[in-house]
Amino acid sequence: MTVDAPRSIRAEVISYVYTIMTRNRDELVSYQWHPHGEGDTDFPHVHIGPAMSRHDSVVRAGEAHKIHLPTGEVSLADVIRLAITELGVEPRRDDWDAILTRKS
Repeated sequence: MTVDAPRSIRAEVISYVYTIMTRNRDELVSYQWHPHGEGDTDFPHVHIGPAMSRHDSVVRAGEAHKIHLPTGEVSLADVIRLAITELGVEPRRDDWDAILTRKS
């Protein structure tokens, strides 16, 4: 009887939507990549949510969330780091930076 070698498992990101919201569930920012669905936009992009729009913006009030700003691929670790360093989210661990920096 022969024993097969363990199968290797590979994970691959095929799309993503990472959204940061306020406690009131108002969208601040949403990083998205959906190359096989949801309209014509198949490149990685970011939506600026209504909670980030200002009344004096060059984008009409309430319309900033409709713009697809290209970003390149964004990882979940990138979004978590943004939330902590730029938006004041309190990390749950003191070693959050080392964890987010690890390479898989």
